Amino acid sequence: MDAPTLHSILLHTFSTDADARKAAEEAVKNLHTVRGSIVLLVQLLSSDDVQREIRQAAAISLKNIVHRHWGVLDGGSDDDHDNGRGDGAVDPNPSAFPDADKDEYRSFILEGLFAAQDNSIQALLVESVSIVARQDFPALLALRKLVKIFEYKPSHVLTNPSDDAGHMVHLTVKVFWSSVQCALPPHMTLEEIGAWLELLKAVLTKSMPDPPVHGGDEDDDGARRNPWWKAKKWTLQVICRFYNVFGNPKHSNSTPELSGFFRGQVAPHLLVAVLETLSLRPSGRYCPDRIVQLSLMYVQEAILSATAYKQLQPHLDFVLFKVIHPLFCLTRSDLDLFQSDPHEYIRRCSDVLGEYLNPVFAAEGLLVELCTKRGKACVVKVLSFYNDLLVPAPTDEAQWIQKEAALHALCALDSFLTLSPPHQAQMESIMLMHVLPAFENPRGYMRLRAVKMLSRNYMTKLVFADPTMSHIVHSLLRCLQDQELPVRIEAAKSFRHVVVYAHSTVVLDTLRPLLPQVLDQFFVIMDDMGFGDEVVLALEQLIDSFCDEVGPYAIQLVVRLTLRFKQCLDKEDDDEDACFTAASCLDTINTILMSIYNQAELFEPLIDALLPTLHLLLSSDAYLDFVESALDIVKSIAYYSAAIHPKVWALFPTLFRGADLWGSEYMHQLVVVLYSLIGRDAAGFVSAVFQVNLANGTTKRIRYIELVYNLVRKLLHKEHVDDEEVWGASAIVECVLHNCDGVEVFIPAVLQLLCFRISRTAVDDPRPLTQLLSALLAALRYNPTLTIAALDKMKVLEPILNALDKNADMRTSVSEQKI
Repeated sequence: MDAPTLHSILLHTFSTDADARKAAEEAVKNLHTVRGSIVLLVQLLSSDDVQREIRQAAAISLKNIVHRHWGVLDGGSDDDHDNGRGDGAVDPNPSAFPDADKDEYRSFILEGLFAAQDNSIQALLVESVSIVARQDFPALLALRKLVKIFEYKPSHVLTNPSDDAGHMVHLTVKVFWSSVQCALPPHMTLEEIGAWLELLKAVLTKSMPDPPVHGGDEDDDGARRNPWWKAKKWTLQVICRFYNVFGNPKHSNSTPELSGFFRGQVAPHLLVAVLETLSLRPSGRYCPDRIVQLSLMYVQEAILSATAYKQLQPHLDFVLFKVIHPLFCLTRSDLDLFQSDPHEYIRRCSDVLGEYLNPVFAAEGLLVELCTKRGKACVVKVLSFYNDLLVPAPTDEAQWIQKEAALHALCALDSFLTLSPPHQAQMESIMLMHVLPAFENPRGYMRLRAVKMLSRNYMTKLVFADPTMSHIVHSLLRCLQDQELPVRIEAAKSFRHVVVYAHSTVVLDTLRPLLPQVLDQFFVIMDDMGFGDEVVLALEQLIDSFCDEVGPYAIQLVVRLTLRFKQCLDKEDDDEDACFTAASCLDTINTILMSIYNQAELFEPLIDALLPTLHLLLSSDAYLDFVESALDIVKSIAYYSAAIHPKVWALFPTLFRGADLWGSEYMHQLVVVLYSLIGRDAAGFVSAVFQVNLANGTTKRIRYIELVYNLVRKLLHKEHVDDEEVWGASAIVECVLHNCDGVEVFIPAVLQLLCFRISRTAVDDPRPLTQLLSALLAALRYNPTLTIAALDKMKVLEPILNALDKNADMRTSVSEQKI
């Protein structure tokens, strides 16, 4: 076969003539039997004169041939396995290609990969090379010689400033990270660990040129993509992991020798390298956020070690005031984003994952750790530094930013300052002198910081004078209508903390006459902000705090929350914010229902608003995330209503259709709902029926008790059941028998199911056996004559009585013991 013939075959695989296409596909399938076909395929896919479609077909054919025929053949006779050397020996690893041809094919495939420009063809060739490498390595390669080439590479690569060298170091560090992430290799010696960490220290301290400064995020993104910065990032992840795990004598993956070696001989040198990295920004050099964040995480681990802290102590002022404090200061890009794109500003502030990777968050954690664990050397100088920033009246924008940073530091230290009695006494004066005036500041970022001060422990753990709290509440109410969206949203979120102030009723007394306006403003803010659950959670807390006053607004609140929930459902499936908001809306609706428990007349109009949504959520497995909340709402409606409304009973078939899909996961919640429905209206349950349309055009009437029996049968009448299903089925049977009259027809069939499951329950597994016998005792209590007769008819009366006798110690209620 030659190249034109192969080209024609590949071309005919696109033919509209079925016979021609089938013949071409058969020829391609047998290409592995044609000697040199791989060479021809590589030549075709590498030629710019060949159509792209033909080149892609050649690449696909090559990948398929390599995948199916490069390695060991499946089956075949001994003759097929002759090694071709003429010595009569059998090759243990037969292949479609002789070893001599494989050498040629390997070189051609690699050359084709190097020459490929088309991304799709390149990807197919990469896959082909990967298959060849997995099949041939290391049997045909001199591994020791290959390793020898790189044995003395590191020092050379580290001094090479090229991107290629950076990529190699980056890949090497990532491989090392993967090798030690879970545990150290068992034969790795301390000397080898020290040598590796010394190399990592050299990577971390490698001097980097500053990126060109043209302004804009594009330059910063380009610098972050530099392979050397990536290598430094992974280096920091490795050494943080070492300090946290292998340098920790209490960690299960460490040993006293390893932790002592790391803390005594390695960590001091690494700390110097980390501090050198942290000095880049204060000296005007470039350093990516992620590098700063990881460096701060390393320092946070280091301060827990007495030896490392002693080494760090002379540099505390540098860490506190040259590294941590500048991170608290708003940057020009922060201010621009606050003004130009408030929604993105809010998203970044609410992004939990982004917060974890944010150096500001790491700086907050380090400041708290220093003041908590090493307070003797830090607290006085930290508070003195920030007091000096707060007291003078700012005269320019830079000083206002410094003042905002000082309040930011106090925000971060809330857990420490609220536990320290000397500092607790000073917080009210700080609120009066610096926080409350910030609510009137024309700068939006100052008002935002003032509101954030109310979202911390200061509101829940400190006691303020009533006039101060009244001033705080009125300031917060004004911020609900602030011109800046981030301020409005943060104010709404802060209500979650302010309304639980437990030391006085001044907060609730101030808000009570304004409750309708506050609730309206919450929904305005929810419309403005898009999807986020924190405002809804704050609304839920507000409703819970005013449970006695929320009745007049309950219907409007439920309708608006239901509408909000439907808006969230309409968002994309992968929108986590919308999903969290939807769940919070349902939980808030349930809070409203529990708040009006003593106003049964309000439930009927609420039922009309809620039932369509409940039918939707409970009828399929498409909304599993919301089933538990939906069941809680049904339970509240059933339990607190004056009576079970017919529209609520109409939800019963939906419950049982859905239970086939989600019942095993939410069995406990389902049983609680059934107890609420059947326990409150047993007569309605026994008489209830619903119609189903059959395929032949007729209808069938099904009693609700049949639905219950069918569910119990599905739970118990199978070979393998879990304990939760046994408990659920037993509890449902007890629910019916404890509450209902006129269900004798139910008893014999249920007894058959219970006895079937008892016969398949291990004697040494008392929990499910006890639950099944409890359901059987309920039948005995309901109608002893019928129950005993049914058991006797099944010829299980004596075994059941023996089981009850052996299980008597598990009976706790008086009625069960009496029976």
